[in-house]
Amino acid sequence: MIVFAFCQSERRPLRMPTSTRISPKAQTMPPTIELLGRGHITMEDALEEEKNVINWVSYGPATDKLYRKIWEARDTVAALVVHHMGVGRQANCIVLPPDQWIRGSFNVCVFVEVTSGTGEQRKAVFRCPLPHKLAESEYPGSVDEKISCEVGAYAWIEENCPEIPSPHLFGFGFSDGRHYTHSKHTRLFDRVSRRFWCYVYKCFRLPLLSHCTDSFVSDMLTFHDHRFLRQANAVYSQNDCRGQMTVKTLLRVLSPVHIKRELRDEMLDVPYWLTGCAIDQITGDELERFDEIRREFMRIFEEEERTFNIEAIRDNTLSHVMRDLWESKGVWFWHCISSVNAMYFILESHLYPAGSLPLEAERCVSGFWCRDSEDVVRMKLAEKQAYDDELRKLFLEER
Repeated sequence: MIVFAFCQSERRPLRMPTSTRISPKAQTMPPTIELLGRGHITMEDALEEEKNVINWVSYGPATDKLYRKIWEARDTVAALVVHHMGVGRQANCIVLPPDQWIRGSFNVCVFVEVTSGTGEQRKAVFRCPLPHKLAESEYPGSVDEKISCEVGAYAWIEENCPEIPSPHLFGFGFSDGRHYTHSKHTRLFDRVSRRFWCYVYKCFRLPLLSHCTDSFVSDMLTFHDHRFLRQANAVYSQNDCRGQMTVKTLLRVLSPVHIKRELRDEMLDVPYWLTGCAIDQITGDELERFDEIRREFMRIFEEEERTFNIEAIRDNTLSHVMRDLWESKGVWFWHCISSVNAMYFILESHLYPAGSLPLEAERCVSGFWCRDSEDVVRMKLAEKQAYDDELRKLFLEER
């Protein structure tokens, strides 16, 4: 869990999540299933969906269960909020009902009202990850890893970019019972001790996820490989399977071209969402429109660099790195790495000419992705068939 200060904004309360249920349509209509956050879906649409619909079906009941668990433990939630905010035992803490909570793709935000002993009223957000969206049951520790990453990002922004408005992080906790409270709300001794260890870690540049760009890229590509192998409906045909294996192979081949060992911050780029398009939609006219806005963004960025008199590192400013990435098309390589599934569109659209890899070439290149690549193709097709059969059975059971 993470406790944030409440940011005043437009709140759109969501209704209590509902479990998967069958749409009350006439028997002559094709059966549908309601998916959490998606609505009703037919079997034909479910078979074409890239996401694992069988897992998706379980999200509704799992979210219901989590809501009930949090609500039943509201006294504990209130006690944790009071503890991390440091408002004293005289404070009155009220957890608002579930119909006022906000649910995102991976978290649920529980709103809490706190009244201190002096009568001052404040609002806070008690945020909890959704374990079923993070495969916590299959990979224990995923929830704690997510919390660690997000807290690290907030702490870095608060320390290095105080001018950026962000919710105040009061504290956070892990599934094993460990808790951390912000230094502002702890005793003097704890603050001094924590500051000392922060200084030690900073001097030794610890801890670091990756000590060089090469290992980071290798780990990310390995992650994509494992996701492909684990997803039952990852492919829909032999050609699709070989095409995906080809893309993953080519990304490893291209990585030395776009990695600059002397620059650890080379992933900097202009946000792709400036034109409101998804990353795989920035082609043709949309690419020209994005480039126009990108140039305006870079002009303002360079002005800010001069205003703040930012020093160049190894004769490279941030704007120079970003401009070089765009001109070398390295920006698209990094989007392939950081996106879950956009690599299959980006590689052909931006990194090599369209149509330059016919089916025969893909059959050849895909063989270098792993040993016994043909066995992988047969395995993925068998998994897809088993997935489709189970999905059809699910719709028949709910008929």
